[in-house]
Amino acid sequence: MKDFIIRVCRFEKDNPRALVGLVEIVGKKGRIAFKTLDELWKILNTSIGDEEQGDDAGYVELRKKRR
Repeated sequence: MKDFIIRVCRFEKDNPRALVGLVEIVGKKGRIAFKTLDELWKILNTSIGDEEQGDDAGYVELRKKRR
């Protein structure tokens, strides 16, 4: 199991899917920005799947794509 820090910077009251923020995995360098609830879900899902494989390749790849 991984621990995450999720920082929500902005959201719309009438549109809960419009979130803006950052995700960090505790103990790992870097963070990934998200602009929607779907992006947040993809980041969390990718990180969870990588844990089963024993590495963080998907997390690192997402960070590279978002730069």
